[in-house]
Amino acid sequence: MIKSAKMCDRKKKKIKINGIILACDWDNNGNPVGLKLYATDETEYHINFDKKFLDFLKKPVVVTAAELKESEGVLSLINPISVQVC
Repeated sequence: MIKSAKMCDRKKKKIKINGIILACDWDNNGNPVGLKLYATDETEYHINFDKKFLDFLKKPVVVTAAELKESEGVLSLINPISVQVC
């Protein structure tokens, strides 16, 4: 039986990374506007800024994402699905 592309897409392995979320960029008032996940293996991952991540700042977490993208040496977690405190 040949699997369709849709079936294969649904079974893609999700990416889970342990680390800590820290601010990496701030506005003029000192509010975080950029975030990174600093993984336990010392790799840094850019996370698109979303206020929901502020609750997890400076806490050990496991981030699950749909995709990992590399562009010009920067690793980014695309479409973070969940964040759980360890």
